[in-house]
Amino acid sequence: PLPLYPTSTFFFNGVGPAMSIVAPLQTTFIASYFLPQWKSRLYILLGIAVGIATVTIDVFREGTRITPPGDIQQIVSVFLIITIVVAAVLVARQFSSYALRSKLLMVFLVLGLAAVTAISYLNNRTLEAALMRVATQNVNQFAQAQSDLVGDLLVRQVDAMQTLARGAAVIETVTAANQQYPPNQTAINAQIAALNEQWPTLPFTEPLVQDILANAAAAQLLAFSINFRDHASLLITDQYGAIAAASSRPGQYNQAQEDWWQASYNNGAGAVVITQPIFDERTSGNNIIIALPLYEAGGQTAVGVLATVYRIRGLGEPLTARAAEQTIQTELYLGESLRLTPGVSQPGAPGISAANWALLLETDEPALTMTYDAVPSLVSLMPVRSSRGEQYIANLGWHIAAQQQLSETLALLNEQERNSFIIAGVIAISSTIIALVMTQIIINPIYRLTESANRIAAGELDVTTAVDSEDEIGQLAASFNSMTDQLRQTLGGLENRTRALTNSAEISRRLSTILDPQTLVAEVVNQIQSTFNYYHVHIYLLDERRKKLIMSGGTGDAGAAMLAGGHQLATNQGLVGQAATKNKIILAANVRQTPNWLPNPLLPETRSEIAVPIAVAGRPLGVLDVQHNVTDGLGEEDAILLQTIADQLAIALQNARLYAAAEQQANRESMVNAIGQQIQNAVTVEAALKIAAEELGKATGAPQTRAQIYLQQAPRQTAPRQLDRQPTANGEREA
Repeated sequence: PLPLYPTSTFFFNGVGPAMSIVAPLQTTFIASYFLPQWKSRLYILLGIAVGIATVTIDVFREGTRITPPGDIQQIVSVFLIITIVVAAVLVARQFSSYALRSKLLMVFLVLGLAAVTAISYLNNRTLEAALMRVATQNVNQFAQAQSDLVGDLLVRQVDAMQTLARGAAVIETVTAANQQYPPNQTAINAQIAALNEQWPTLPFTEPLVQDILANAAAAQLLAFSINFRDHASLLITDQYGAIAAASSRPGQYNQAQEDWWQASYNNGAGAVVITQPIFDERTSGNNIIIALPLYEAGGQTAVGVLATVYRIRGLGEPLTARAAEQTIQTELYLGESLRLTPGVSQPGAPGISAANWALLLETDEPALTMTYDAVPSLVSLMPVRSSRGEQYIANLGWHIAAQQQLSETLALLNEQERNSFIIAGVIAISSTIIALVMTQIIINPIYRLTESANRIAAGELDVTTAVDSEDEIGQLAASFNSMTDQLRQTLGGLENRTRALTNSAEISRRLSTILDPQTLVAEVVNQIQSTFNYYHVHIYLLDERRKKLIMSGGTGDAGAAMLAGGHQLATNQGLVGQAATKNKIILAANVRQTPNWLPNPLLPETRSEIAVPIAVAGRPLGVLDVQHNVTDGLGEEDAILLQTIADQLAIALQNARLYAAAEQQANRESMVNAIGQQIQNAVTVEAALKIAAEELGKATGAPQTRAQIYLQQAPRQTAPRQLDRQPTANGEREA
């Protein structure tokens, strides 16, 4: 089983040397006993070639390989020893019958390779021990340095917040908030509870909300979040946990029930608190909260709490800054099961198993060899700390994991192994130069096949391998050619599908930028028609009140004609009506054989048609109708593709409608606020009444407006007073 030796070396680490020795020895004594002399020589040379190939793969093979368990490695070692002993005995017994060339070849190979192997083994082990010793120290020192960087980063954030906390505006805001409560604690709790219940429903224009978001302290919080980008939002609470100021509107008014607030306020004693990562549903990511107490000047009792939501991506900056220049990689572990990788904004699953994590915590060694992210690596674990020894950093329980892949650690050793292999190869080649001539008959077809495989791997799918024989190699070449042909066909289909998906994604991306429904529909039909070269594309939008499908967009002259004529369908007409009524795709590969198909005289070349419902949450909005002038020109792949576009269009339509409604509401509210502001600025009743009349006229669009306003006075009544913006005429309105 010669192919097993290089194959096992390709996938498994640590078995190459044993397999490279077993292959030629096993081939030698089997061929000597069971094959004629001329065949025996060929197979012996083949065994030597396999041994060389095996050790070549072991030395030069790049990438990660599986490390077998210790039991398997022991079995391989025992098998190697038994093979060497058996081969030596058999060779010794048959040595006198070998040809002289074989004797010389074997003696030279054994002596030369044995000497090279022994010297290489000793040198490699010495070098490996030295490299591991230096790498262990480097990994451990790097972990310590990165630990200090992360800890000091957090300390700097706390220092910046403490500077902010000592500002006059912050202290004045908290002091004023504490002083506005009634003296009774029960009344205070009731007041805060009532405001907390009302808070989610209060509009932004409510004075309470504006007092919190627009006071002097809130302005400083907002400026702080702008200068320190990783601070997503900041807030200040009074001594009872109620919000006194915030850079953005918090989710709740009362923070007193939060664990971080209670730990930071600490019944007035105060403490700096940094929480573990908290999942934020608004951002779909993890953040931490940093909180610290607020004190009045010279005070010892906390009067409130300053807190910030700190984006966890900021913790990766010190790791990322040094990662590009190092083969040692560091990651921040926020506990045992959550790690932050440099360059990644959100934490992910750990790269260390629970068992290895326990070993790293318990060991006194600076680093251990283990599997990290399925790769053999040298790993050191160091708790996050700060250079100032802040206890709130040590209490986090975070760790820095520094790891260097063993392939990087032992790169110099691998280089030496390559050199040793080159020396051994020179010895082997010089002894087998004559045998190589014979092996070419066997190697050449394999070489051509390998070359073809490499060219195919490089993208040359039109490569074929010559079939020169009918043996196993010839059969393999024929099978290889067949496989290449199938691969070429498969990749061709995949390229077409990928191109279609890419075009679909581009259409979907452009939909998200259009907010006008009519422009959106026109863009969709034109993009689909031009991108996929369909015969015709149009879109119907559903009028639920009239139970009609109104054509809103179409391609070409036919589409323009139908739009000009106000083309519409009932919800039970044709394929489009079926798609709208049943809310599912209706596909007619051959419209001439499809019942209920509704022909259109403007589209005489239609041969296949597909109607795709445009719906959101099961609620139909319209139908995307595509027609082709080729029978069976539309199929299941088109249906899937068009359904994807229709789903995106439905969302875009819904967003456009919501945007239009929101814009209309915003304009209406803005107008009302403007009129109210002008009325408030009026200094006399007459001026206020005149402003009201004029602005109502502008708002309603009337060219002339007359407003009659009745004022009740005591003790007598007067006639109604009338203000005219202009002399009354045709088209005037009364308010």
